[in-house]
Amino acid sequence: EGKALGIFQSFLSRRGENYSSGISSPNTSWTTGSRLSPYLTWGHISLRYVIDMTKRRQEELHAAKKPSSAPSSWIRSLANFQSRLHWRSHFIQKLESQPCLEEQDQCLAFSHLRRQPNDFSQDYYDAWCQGR
Repeated sequence: EGKALGIFQSFLSRRGENYSSGISSPNTSWTTGSRLSPYLTWGHISLRYVIDMTKRRQEELHAAKKPSSAPSSWIRSLANFQSRLHWRSHFIQKLESQPCLEEQDQCLAFSHLRRQPNDFSQDYYDAWCQGR
Protein backbone atom coordinates (compact mmCIF):
# COMPACT_ATOMS: atom_id res chain seq x y z
CA GLU A 1 0.00 0.00 0.00
CA GLY A 2 2.82 2.40 0.83
CA LYS A 3 4.39 1.95 -2.60
CA ALA A 4 1.03 2.54 -4.30
CA LEU A 5 0.44 5.72 -2.30
CA GLY A 6 3.93 7.01 -3.15
CA ILE A 7 3.47 6.38 -6.85
CA PHE A 8 0.06 8.03 -6.79
CA GLN A 9 1.40 11.05 -4.90
CA SER A 10 4.21 11.48 -7.43
CA PHE A 11 1.59 11.36 -10.20
CA LEU A 12 -0.57 14.04 -8.55
CA SER A 13 2.35 16.30 -7.72
CA ARG A 14 4.67 15.94 -10.76
CA ARG A 15 4.23 13.26 -13.38
CA GLY A 16 0.54 13.78 -14.11
CA GLU A 17 0.82 17.25 -15.60
CA ASN A 18 1.56 15.87 -19.07
CA TYR A 19 -0.69 12.82 -18.80
CA SER A 20 -2.93 13.94 -21.68
CA SER A 21 -0.10 14.46 -24.13
CA GLY A 22 2.14 11.59 -23.07
CA ILE A 23 -0.06 8.62 -22.18
CA SER A 24 -0.40 7.26 -25.71
CA SER A 25 3.30 7.19 -26.51
CA PRO A 26 5.51 4.31 -25.38
CA ASN A 27 8.36 6.83 -25.17
CA THR A 28 6.66 9.09 -22.65
CA SER A 29 3.97 7.02 -20.94
CA TRP A 30 6.41 5.68 -18.36
CA THR A 31 6.90 9.17 -16.98
CA THR A 32 3.42 10.60 -17.62
CA GLY A 33 1.22 7.61 -16.77
CA SER A 34 -0.11 6.96 -13.30
CA ARG A 35 1.50 3.49 -13.02
CA LEU A 36 -1.39 2.53 -10.71
CA SER A 37 -2.85 -0.33 -12.71
CA PRO A 38 -1.26 -3.23 -10.77
CA TYR A 39 -2.00 -1.55 -7.44
CA LEU A 40 -5.65 -1.01 -8.35
CA THR A 41 -5.94 -4.52 -9.74
CA TRP A 42 -4.57 -6.20 -6.62
CA GLY A 43 -6.29 -3.87 -4.15
CA HIS A 44 -3.23 -2.07 -2.79
CA ILE A 45 -5.03 1.23 -3.38
CA SER A 46 -8.76 1.75 -3.80
CA LEU A 47 -10.39 3.27 -6.83
CA ARG A 48 -12.52 5.42 -4.53
CA TYR A 49 -9.40 6.87 -2.91
CA VAL A 50 -7.79 7.57 -6.29
CA ILE A 51 -10.92 9.32 -7.57
CA ASP A 52 -11.35 11.34 -4.36
CA MET A 53 -7.72 12.48 -4.28
CA THR A 54 -7.79 13.31 -7.98
CA LYS A 55 -10.90 15.45 -7.45
CA ARG A 56 -9.22 17.17 -4.51
CA ARG A 57 -6.16 17.94 -6.67
CA GLN A 58 -8.43 19.28 -9.42
CA GLU A 59 -10.13 21.58 -6.91
CA GLU A 60 -6.73 22.87 -5.75
CA LEU A 61 -5.74 23.60 -9.34
CA HIS A 62 -9.03 25.33 -10.13
CA ALA A 63 -8.68 27.48 -7.00
CA ALA A 64 -5.14 28.51 -8.01
CA LYS A 65 -6.08 29.23 -11.64
CA LYS A 66 -6.68 32.76 -12.81
CA PRO A 67 -10.34 33.17 -13.85
CA SER A 68 -9.52 34.48 -17.35
CA SER A 69 -6.90 31.89 -18.24
CA ALA A 70 -7.40 28.77 -20.33
CA PRO A 71 -7.52 25.40 -18.60
CA SER A 72 -4.05 24.31 -17.61
CA SER A 73 -2.44 21.11 -18.82
CA TRP A 74 -2.83 19.86 -15.23
CA ILE A 75 -6.59 20.35 -15.23
CA ARG A 76 -6.97 18.76 -18.66
CA SER A 77 -4.70 15.85 -17.75
CA LEU A 78 -6.50 15.05 -14.52
CA ALA A 79 -9.87 15.19 -16.28
CA ASN A 80 -8.55 12.71 -18.86
CA PHE A 81 -7.13 10.52 -16.10
CA GLN A 82 -10.52 10.40 -14.40
CA SER A 83 -12.16 9.52 -17.69
CA ARG A 84 -9.75 6.60 -18.10
CA LEU A 85 -10.57 5.42 -14.58
CA HIS A 86 -14.27 5.34 -15.49
CA TRP A 87 -13.56 3.46 -18.71
CA ARG A 88 -11.43 0.98 -16.75
CA SER A 89 -14.38 0.25 -14.49
CA HIS A 90 -16.72 0.00 -17.47
CA PHE A 91 -14.61 -2.64 -19.19
CA ILE A 92 -14.07 -4.63 -16.01
CA GLN A 93 -17.85 -4.74 -15.56
CA LYS A 94 -18.28 -5.66 -19.23
CA LEU A 95 -15.95 -8.65 -18.87
CA GLU A 96 -17.62 -9.72 -15.62
CA SER A 97 -21.11 -9.58 -17.10
CA GLN A 98 -20.10 -11.01 -20.49
CA PRO A 99 -17.17 -13.38 -19.91
CA CYS A 100 -17.66 -14.77 -23.41
CA LEU A 101 -15.96 -11.59 -24.72
CA GLU A 102 -12.65 -13.12 -23.77
CA GLU A 103 -13.07 -15.70 -26.52
CA GLN A 104 -15.83 -14.31 -28.72
CA ASP A 105 -15.99 -11.03 -30.59
CA GLN A 106 -18.46 -8.43 -29.40
CA CYS A 107 -19.10 -7.48 -33.00
CA LEU A 108 -19.51 -10.74 -34.89
CA ALA A 109 -18.78 -9.02 -38.20
CA PHE A 110 -15.09 -9.13 -37.19
CA SER A 111 -15.00 -12.79 -36.18
CA HIS A 112 -13.12 -13.73 -39.33
CA LEU A 113 -10.16 -11.67 -38.09
CA ARG A 114 -9.70 -13.82 -34.99
CA ARG A 115 -6.97 -16.45 -35.20
CA GLN A 116 -8.15 -19.86 -36.25
CA PRO A 117 -6.70 -23.21 -35.16
CA ASN A 118 -3.46 -24.13 -36.98
CA ASP A 119 -3.07 -20.73 -38.67
CA PHE A 120 0.26 -19.87 -36.99
CA SER A 121 3.11 -19.33 -39.45
CA GLN A 122 6.65 -19.49 -38.08
CA ASP A 123 7.90 -17.67 -41.20
CA TYR A 124 5.50 -14.75 -40.67
CA TYR A 125 6.36 -14.66 -36.99
CA ASP A 126 10.10 -14.58 -37.69
CA ALA A 127 9.60 -11.83 -40.29
CA TRP A 128 7.59 -9.82 -37.75
CA CYS A 129 10.32 -10.26 -35.13
CA GLN A 130 12.90 -9.01 -37.61
CA GLY A 131 10.76 -6.05 -38.71
CA ARG A 132 10.21 -7.33 -42.24
